[in-house]
Amino acid sequence: MKRLGKSSPCIIILVILLYATAFAEQTINWKIPHNVRIVQKSTKPDGVRTFNSIQAALNSITNASPTNRHIVKIMPGIYSEPFQIQMKPFVDIIGASLNSSIILTENLLGHGIAPILGAENTLLKDLTIIGDTANYPGRCLEGNSIIIDSVIADCMVLISDSTVKNSIIGRISASNSFLINSQLKYIYDASRKKIINCYDSSFNPIYNQ
Repeated sequence: MKRLGKSSPCIIILVILLYATAFAEQTINWKIPHNVRIVQKSTKPDGVRTFNSIQAALNSITNASPTNRHIVKIMPGIYSEPFQIQMKPFVDIIGASLNSSIILTENLLGHGIAPILGAENTLLKDLTIIGDTANYPGRCLEGNSIIIDSVIADCMVLISDSTVKNSIIGRISASNSFLINSQLKYIYDASRKKIINCYDSSFNPIYNQ
């Protein structure tokens, strides 16, 4: 059996370093798609594809359409924007998970302003949106949006012509909307809605159709 020379460990280390360098270059050279924006707390944003503000990411999108939908991806962190987040049609806001991507109303306390103003043909997913607990029930979301797999706590949700699915919502006024497989603590407006497999805060069925 041939023994390895003294230089063999150096060669092995060199090979490992070459592989590591190649992997790092691939990671660095990965380009975020043109229709995706990344919002992250611990990063230096480039202002083109990466941001540390949700609204700044939305503002950078000017060409969203039915055939060119965009996604604003919210990485883990607690985000408190200085002003109401204005969504745009055909632009979805998707978190990393409902326990890790959290939007607060800290900077809007006492103003009765929802932290998010929805828009038509939009999706909110995998987020926790916490309302103004000092003025319960504060507003969390206004407008038309689809809400899936999210928690909207301690707040009033004022939406119409929308879908709420697999979510937990504090209080809701949602005319002409679909409420599906969700936990709804209180419903203000029960007119013109289709409520399917929804439950109150004690998990008692509100209505099953």
